[in-house]
Amino acid sequence: KELVRKDWPLLGAASISLTAAALADVAVPHYSSGALTAVVAKDQARVRAQLWGLSIASLLSATFTGVRGGLFWLAGTRVVTRLRLALFGAMLRQDIAFFDAVSTGELASRLSGDAAKVSDVVSFNLNIIARQTMQAIGGCVYLVALDPPLAALSLCGMALASFLTDAYGRLSRKYSRETSDRLAATASTADEAMRNVRVARACGAEPALYGAYERQIARLEQVQDRAGLVYGLSRVALGGCKGLAAVATMALGAKRVASGALAPDAMVRFAFYAAFVNGAAFDVGDQLARVEDALGAGAAAFELARREPVWD
Repeated sequence: KELVRKDWPLLGAASISLTAAALADVAVPHYSSGALTAVVAKDQARVRAQLWGLSIASLLSATFTGVRGGLFWLAGTRVVTRLRLALFGAMLRQDIAFFDAVSTGELASRLSGDAAKVSDVVSFNLNIIARQTMQAIGGCVYLVALDPPLAALSLCGMALASFLTDAYGRLSRKYSRETSDRLAATASTADEAMRNVRVARACGAEPALYGAYERQIARLEQVQDRAGLVYGLSRVALGGCKGLAAVATMALGAKRVASGALAPDAMVRFAFYAAFVNGAAFDVGDQLARVEDALGAGAAAFELARREPVWD
């Protein structure tokens, strides 16, 4: 909270741009589906009207998306600057025993890689989550207005996807913390080896130094292999859930059109918005997992920034 307190005006302007971009994005499937149904109906006047609406919505979306992205980028840069300054200040305040226990390589890793991960949360992840959440909410409102039974089926699929995403996010945070710790240990080993390279060269100990670094890299690789396996399985589960939900929605929609409960052009609009909402919800889940990943990587950095020195 302290890291972003000074940037509330910047974040406020970014949020306004985000809202405008999301509203414009929500209008895009409306005009796209309207243009398609007008083409099928051979209604040229309606085609032109829908294409004009689509052009305006797309232009507004592109404009506000650019403004939003730039403002959030600036905010992220300022956050990572403050985090690095807070980390470095905390390091300088620590007792001497702290530096005996922690190598300079590990501290440098916290200042560089871990802080950069936290910056990505503000610059990219959170603003994409907010944008896609607004798009998903707006799309859901449109779906319910078109056909409540079909909307309920689509929402059930998104609920299942949210459960799977949450489970993956927790695992991602765990593996990210382990990866960050392993990277810091690897940097520590490399730093110690480089500082003692003259002694090692005189004693012919280069193979021993190489072996120590190789063992640290092997431990890092094991963690990353497990993280990659979990990621792959999560993509299979989420992709399958998304595909099955789309098939079920289209099947029920076809039955409702055949029974006369739903107009064909309304079904076309529903299909466009269902794809729009599913894509937005999928993006939200993906970015939430990345936030968990960044928080896992930055956990040690935040702990270090809050650490109080221990004096004898």
